[in-house]
Amino acid sequence: MAPLKKAVTVLVLLILNSLITPKLLVYAGFPNLNPPQYFTDIDAINIFILTILAPLTEVAVFQYLIYFLCKKLRIYPVYYVLFSALLFSISHYYNSAYIVKSFVSGVLYAYLFNGLAQQYTRAIESAIFLTALVHSMHNIFGILYDFLSK
Repeated sequence: MAPLKKAVTVLVLLILNSLITPKLLVYAGFPNLNPPQYFTDIDAINIFILTILAPLTEVAVFQYLIYFLCKKLRIYPVYYVLFSALLFSISHYYNSAYIVKSFVSGVLYAYLFNGLAQQYTRAIESAIFLTALVHSMHNIFGILYDFLSK
């Protein structure tokens, strides 16, 4: 699949995850599905953090670093994706439901990064940038959704 097409597909799946998973978790009896405080207290600093700083940092740590280590240790890509998603979700410990939602997002981010990293073996920056861009767009969707839901 072409990189841009893969990125758009993952972004659509991330948005669906953001819309559907919370409703499934409420149905399953998870308490406290409130978004993190910085999603509701929107100012210029939070927008910068959510749309630029967090996506770049999280891709560097949870996709690139884990991918690099797993590749050096010759760990199969499916285990890389699951391990990356697990660490990503644990780092988003706002409440138990958010961890579940973040795990699904983490799987999608790691899947995208893994595919792009294999395609751009000589230009890993492209994989980092495109994955961070998708992550940023997903966060922008979350900000807008929360803002418009009020």
